[in-house]
Amino acid sequence: MYRAKDIGWLALESLCRQEDIDFEWELIVAEEAHECFGEEAVRSYGSRLAAVGCVRVLFTRLDEWVPLAEKWRLIAHQADSFGFLLVAADCYSQPKRLAQSYVLLQDYEWVQSPLGAFYDISSGAQCVFDHSLYTHQCALNMGLRTELTAAIPQSTRRRNIDSWMFRRVAARLGRAPKVGQNLARDWMRGVDTQGMNNISAGRRGYLGVRGAPRVPFRLPGAGEPQTVDDAVPPDVAARLKDLMAAAQARQGFVRGGSQD
Repeated sequence: MYRAKDIGWLALESLCRQEDIDFEWELIVAEEAHECFGEEAVRSYGSRLAAVGCVRVLFTRLDEWVPLAEKWRLIAHQADSFGFLLVAADCYSQPKRLAQSYVLLQDYEWVQSPLGAFYDISSGAQCVFDHSLYTHQCALNMGLRTELTAAIPQSTRRRNIDSWMFRRVAARLGRAPKVGQNLARDWMRGVDTQGMNNISAGRRGYLGVRGAPRVPFRLPGAGEPQTVDDAVPPDVAARLKDLMAAAQARQGFVRGGSQD
């Protein structure tokens, strides 16, 4: 988490509402002190997380900003698991993400979702990420074998982290990792958000905030979530909409780069 004071609840709510869990899992959070959500707030979800199979919550407070690639490596070294899912603080994971990823990681080294709903908090714009629209290797809701994450080299890299990690994993294996695509329609019950975390303001242009969405985003099709109300539970949608003014105040606060 980074600058997640007002949005960190979103990822935790999605984890507390996971479904079809018949295995144990752990939550590892690394967070910088600046505008932090905080360890106390994270641990307040402990009993709800335990009810859906979470056997331990680890929290690492970082006094200084840590590049995202290095943060992932540090988390992986604390993990006691065979699978490592990347969960951004400003994303609401679909309710079967953990269960579906757990199954896929039995046979694949890298898993991801080719479709996903996106919501711009400051404008209310909703669109769909569609991996089929371009040739990028990586998609959404990434997960990989923990041993492969732990083996990535130390890095100060700040941009295009997913592609960088894919290349590092391929270098480790001596070949491209076996990729499992999560094709379940469950993607429509989650949402990635823009506006309250440290993501480049330039991405807003891709989401259809100013004109039509740009590749790899598109307008929702028939039967797909048209608004955030269609994608997440009512109480979660209401909390996101309540953040509109705060998100508008944050527009353009960062130039280039990204963080989780």
